[in-house]
Amino acid sequence: MRVIFTDGLNSLSHFLFGMLGVYCWIVLPIYIIYQYMDIAEKNVRIDLVEFFIGYMVCLMCIQLEIIPDNKKLFVMKM
Repeated sequence: MRVIFTDGLNSLSHFLFGMLGVYCWIVLPIYIIYQYMDIAEKNVRIDLVEFFIGYMVCLMCIQLEIIPDNKKLFVMKM
């Protein structure tokens, strides 16, 4: 098993998919299903941790109003 965020762009993509999962809810189940398709891989838990760290960071940034939430994004587009 590897350490968190030591896999380069792969780790970055897990983190970014987690952040995207806050804005597009369908990413969450698709990502989890994709990870569990190859259950024999030894880094599945680490990949999911990276994903949920990105998810939680995005939620905290929305809560602190650092980045806009979906409702504000919709109003900004109009």
